[in-house]
Amino acid sequence: MCCEPAAVFCACCLCTSAYLLQLHRRTAQSSGRAPQAHHSPVCRQVAHLAGLALLPTLQDAAAGEAVSLAAGTYSHAFSSAVLALLPHAQQPGAPKDRAAATALAAAALAGPGLAELLLMAHHPASTAGVACKQKTWQQASRRLLGAADAALKATAADTLRVLFGPNGLGSACPGDVAAAQLALGSAMAVAPGACLEPLLVGLGKWLDRSEHDSLTDDDIAAYNTPEGMLASDVVPAGVYVPEVVTSKNVRRARGRMRSDSRAFAAADGDEDDDEPPLPPKHALPVRPSAAAAGRSAGRAGAGAAGKGPKDAAARQAELRVKKLQEEAEIRARACGLKARLDTGLAALQASVEGNTSFAASHLRELGALSQPLLASPVSGDAAFSAVRSLARCMPPPLGGRSLLLAGCLRLVCLAARNAEGVSYDSIPQRSAVSEVVKALHRSTVPQRCPLPGPSYALVFPVVAAVLRCPHITPLHDEALAVLGLHCAPEQDIPRGESLELLYAVLGTIPAYRDRIQPLLRLLCCGVDEPELLPAVSGLLAGSAAVRACTLTALSHVPSLAEGVPPESGEVLAVMALARHDVDAGNAAAAQALWKQAGCALHPSVIPLLVHHLASSQRDSRSAAAAALADALRQHTSATGSTLEAVLSLYGYPDEEEGQEGAAAAVLLDD
Repeated sequence: MCCEPAAVFCACCLCTSAYLLQLHRRTAQSSGRAPQAHHSPVCRQVAHLAGLALLPTLQDAAAGEAVSLAAGTYSHAFSSAVLALLPHAQQPGAPKDRAAATALAAAALAGPGLAELLLMAHHPASTAGVACKQKTWQQASRRLLGAADAALKATAADTLRVLFGPNGLGSACPGDVAAAQLALGSAMAVAPGACLEPLLVGLGKWLDRSEHDSLTDDDIAAYNTPEGMLASDVVPAGVYVPEVVTSKNVRRARGRMRSDSRAFAAADGDEDDDEPPLPPKHALPVRPSAAAAGRSAGRAGAGAAGKGPKDAAARQAELRVKKLQEEAEIRARACGLKARLDTGLAALQASVEGNTSFAASHLRELGALSQPLLASPVSGDAAFSAVRSLARCMPPPLGGRSLLLAGCLRLVCLAARNAEGVSYDSIPQRSAVSEVVKALHRSTVPQRCPLPGPSYALVFPVVAAVLRCPHITPLHDEALAVLGLHCAPEQDIPRGESLELLYAVLGTIPAYRDRIQPLLRLLCCGVDEPELLPAVSGLLAGSAAVRACTLTALSHVPSLAEGVPPESGEVLAVMALARHDVDAGNAAAAQALWKQAGCALHPSVIPLLVHHLASSQRDSRSAAAAALADALRQHTSATGSTLEAVLSLYGYPDEEEGQEGAAAAVLLDD
């Protein structure tokens, strides 16, 4: 077997370039000059040769077949070439003073040198076949005497901008993309604090979901359809397609039972009838001139038919070709979207695995980028891998059940969309969900040891999905106990989501009122201005008992108790609506809360009350109509525009709630 010369040539060129650069550095040091640190052309040459060397083959002269080389055949040569580009304290002529050596190493990393070094040290040409993918980078960092770590902390934003740019994740070469992903993990291991913000900015651009969320069901069907087929040609799974079998062995009637109609005989394909067809009874002779005229007219008609409109089969064929082109464009756009999201999710996964201890304290920010894509039909698998890496950062025993936790989070995403037959009713019946909730309960509740805020934020959707089941299950008590352990005012928890969840549970399972009311008070004790809107959302519930519990809990909100009115107009609108609750006790409590907080009804709040006229809850519509009438009595100048907005609700005949609320508002205003 003879080796393909491309790989050997690339390795030789790399070693030659590295040797020349070392010779230049030694000459500069011996002459007392500072060596030039800008070796970007050499790095680009190394990267180009590394890309070429990823495709070496062995040629079998006897069989004439190409056999791929084993992974990592030239990784040592490329790794040595990368290290040769860096100054070394053991080189002849190198400065013996550590400060001078460190300054020389820092000069080697000036400009884009650090980013290029990161990319080259993690390139598959250097890491293929090596167990530790960061080996070359660790050797380079030791050779640079810590200057790489200091430079990365100082230039984290610029370095990560290069890694996310066209020479990194945006490169058309798969090797550069893989190198950038590993480089992000090493950067997070060295300088996590400095790299976090630029990392989130870069990942936010790659994981932008605006285009993904705009995909329709028809676009997804076209994406899942193979090339050359239409989405309508694919038979859905589980649909029975009957097979039509035509039998050619059919016995026909003979003798007297035979039909005398020649039309039926011709249609049946009766070949046994050897009788000639009967001539027409009143056939008249045709003159030769008329026959010739008929033949000429037939030829003209045939020519005209050829230039006329196309037949149905041709039009259908053209329509199919056009539809195939449209679906091919949709498929190409979806494939490009998948490639972008998969690349971003792989970069997120590599960043988390590079420093799991630091990622454990930022699971909320990292999870917000990957968890919404768990139910994606385009990039769901890549999102699952990324979320599983996040789940490994959880404290034990949940960290050891990362696969189960990631699967439960995907079930929750599917239940939120009611997709693939998954709903909140079936969530507690899943064995994976049961195991995760019980493990969470055993590790926290008996010891009264709550989870850290970021870890609880990652697992909170599973607890919420269990409690959103409309009927009581054995997991409800355990899930509610876990939630009750994470309600303290000083805890960093999803407070607004917890309040909305407890309002929903209280509306569906009133038996939990005695257990939920204290939790609502604890949660409201830590409510800030951004969380006021979910805190007052219970005032819009359909049950008067839920609204009463909400008013009792809102009196413990620090800002409202201190007489500081809310800044949000939507919060003021809900509180003004609650003053006109159909329940007299709730209305009195809301009026007391309004005065305690020092609230005032501004004209800007009036248009916000109009939206509540179309609420799905009858009590909310009645309260909104009364609050709107009261507001118009105080601000008569807004009567005209408000009536126009109210009457515009009649423009939607399908929304009976809006019409009923508008009618109540007009009657009360009169």
